[in-house]
Formats: sequence, C-alpha cells, structure tokens
Amino acid sequence: MKAKRLVKVKSTPAEVAGLLETAEQDLADAAAAGLSADGKFIFGYGASQALSAAVVRAAGYKTRGQGHHQTLFAALAVLMPAEKATAKYFDKCREKRNKISYERPRQATATEADEVVKEARAFRDKVLAWLAANFPAMVPPPPTPPAAPTP
Repeated sequence: MKAKRLVKVKSTPAEVAGLLETAEQDLADAAAAGLSADGKFIFGYGASQALSAAVVRAAGYKTRGQGHHQTLFAALAVLMPAEKATAKYFDKCREKRNKISYERPRQATATEADEVVKEARAFRDKVLAWLAANFPAMVPPPPTPPAAPTP
C-alpha cells in the first residue's frame, strides 16, 4: 500500500456487479460500426480497467489519488498472479490511452484496437472464474431472461 494509493475498504456485490456491467457496456460499444481505431481502443481499455477494478474491489481494496489506473494494474498483478502479463499489457494500453486522451488523436492502429478488445473479452472470463473461486459472494447472478409476452 505504497504511498496510500491502495486502501483497504469494504466493497459490495452491487459495486462489483456495476463494474462488470460497465465492462460489458464498453465491450458492446467497442463493437459499434464506424468507430475510429482510437475510439475502439478507448472502449477496450475501459473494459479492461473496469474488470481490473472489479478484481481489486472484490478483494476489498480501492485505488486513490494520482496514478490510480497504474496502481490498479499493479494491484491486479498481485491479486491474480497468473495474470501478471495481462496486467502489464493493460498498463501499456493505459499509456497509449493517455496519449490518445491527453496528447493527440490517431495513436491506435486498427490492429491495436482489435487486440485490446480481444484481450479484454478473454480477461472478462478469467475475472468471472477468479471471482467465483475467491469471492463467490461478489459474483452477480446471471441475467434474468425477459418475460414472455402475454397474449
């Protein structure tokens, strides 16, 4: 908990579910037709960030202060040691996302955008499995199918 950038806090299943919903929305938005490579990259990165935050929050931690995304991926590597390479990859994506958002557009290639979305989708499945194995109370219930129309 260097420099108090990661603090121990109580989290709730609803909070974790909200982060997972955010990731799902970002992944859906990344599939929208007509997006620039930068736009698709940002949505893919957003999904990876929300999924990582779900892991950190489920474990009872929260990032704060400057560099909180960097702290998030560092914490991810500790909480999910099998995903150290994934955490490192997402942290590199963080750097590119910062350039897109704060320096200038047209930083991401179509290949990079496709890759971050693909990695985020694969990571989603790993996060759900990790949550089920380590924090089953934090796993949201499956969505309820819509009710059949009444005649």
